[in-house]
Amino acid sequence: MTNVPLPDFGFSLGGHRLAGLHPLPPLAQGQALAVAVSSYRGRVRLGVRGRFVSPARTADLRDALDASMAELLAV
Repeated sequence: MTNVPLPDFGFSLGGHRLAGLHPLPPLAQGQALAVAVSSYRGRVRLGVRGRFVSPARTADLRDALDASMAELLAV
């Protein structure tokens, strides 16, 4: 897991303000899962990247992340 802090000023691309930036964590050889968190302009974004052998495993990870985020937001 990594935290990628970003400066708190507005970025633009081609004259258009960016609403959000989503981190894409590097996935090293032999690594199954990488997680990155970035904060930008008062919002926190989560990036998850993994190597899975089946769509069912991806769905399991998605469901676990959804449940974890709901638990965090309820606190």
